[in-house]
Amino acid sequence: MYRIKKINPLSLGYTASLIYLAVGILFSIVLSVAKTNPSLAIAFNSNLLSISYYEIFLLYPVAYTIGGFVTGIVIGFLYNFVTKFTGGISIELSHPSIKS
Repeated sequence: MYRIKKINPLSLGYTASLIYLAVGILFSIVLSVAKTNPSLAIAFNSNLLSISYYEIFLLYPVAYTIGGFVTGIVIGFLYNFVTKFTGGISIELSHPSIKS
């Protein structure tokens, strides 16, 4: 059994930002499809009709990427602080050629 005792906050920030970028792109696609159908757009938010496609495909991925980076850094620092009290997350590793 191994324990994750410390996480590099910057590394977690980079990883989280790429994950959030993918979510932001996916969300942009969903919103642009919803924008093509006014009754569906109102189900999301009535203000969606006033946003341009340019804004959807620029704002959401960029905002999600920045938010993911900041969130990853904060979670990394919080994890490192909390592990002083909990000892970290326990994980069990196995070699791919060894079947359990």
